[in-house]
Amino acid sequence: MKTLSKQFKEVETYLHSFIPKTNMNRFPGEFGIKRTRKLLEFLGNPQEKMKVIHIAGTSGKGSTATIVSSLLRAHGFTVGLHIKPHLLDIRERFQIDNSLINEDQFIHYFEDVKKAISQMEADEFGLPTYFEVVISLAFYIFEKEHVDYAVVETGLGGLYDGSNVIDNPNKLVLLTKIGFDHMAILGNSLKEIAYQKAMIMQKDNSALSIDQEQEVEEVFIDVAKKQQASIEFIKPENYNGITVTYEYVEFNFQYKNVYWNSLKLHMTGDFQAGNAALAIAAFVFLSHRDVFTIQEEKVRGTLLTLSYPGR
Repeated sequence: MKTLSKQFKEVETYLHSFIPKTNMNRFPGEFGIKRTRKLLEFLGNPQEKMKVIHIAGTSGKGSTATIVSSLLRAHGFTVGLHIKPHLLDIRERFQIDNSLINEDQFIHYFEDVKKAISQMEADEFGLPTYFEVVISLAFYIFEKEHVDYAVVETGLGGLYDGSNVIDNPNKLVLLTKIGFDHMAILGNSLKEIAYQKAMIMQKDNSALSIDQEQEVEEVFIDVAKKQQASIEFIKPENYNGITVTYEYVEFNFQYKNVYWNSLKLHMTGDFQAGNAALAIAAFVFLSHRDVFTIQEEKVRGTLLTLSYPGR
């Protein structure tokens, strides 16, 4: 009889077989989105059965995602967290309440997804790529674990990213700092890259962005209008008084009806104040939209003890 660990390793090996060998197959554009949607259709479209916080940007996605999920968890919600890449264990991509699911759960859920993959083989779209399988597995696990919120980091870009398959108008979009990345795929200018990232906004979505270069903000505003979405920018006046030590970044925060002095985040670097401000603003936004009470002491405690290993 196979041990659990051996079964787990076999699943990992099987998943690795879907890693494309060429860039053309790795970034299949619109076809890849359609293929991911087809796989999710075989799984019952789990991505439409939960509240999603969808995060795109060049830098800060993982930090922002971790902070949002930690704040929600501290207030009693069940939270799914998809971040990438994983460092030590693929289950880092399918966290429930910021913890890994056990190997047995992972294998159980994967068997269901494997059946859907076998159906794909006979479908016009053919077999999915590694990321298409992984993001579909994340949504499937989150649905089966009955999460209240799923915090999902994009892979590459936004418009043709495998995670851009959520049509629910209640999706909240977060846009982190935009810079030059993956230029061979996303474009040679900040405007082109910003457009790709911003296109995770869908009809009736709300979006929050950290402050950006003016040309990037203009693109975000144009895309929001095109997609019939709304967007707000978290500016320096929303987070200021930044002090950095070897262990913490400390800052003041203001958004909507919240004003907190001297928040301490257990990460270092002044840029982390911006990531945290965007995450906290998202949390405050959700408290208004979904009507729940924020407890300041839990926010402070969460930020002070936050762990984001290896990043």
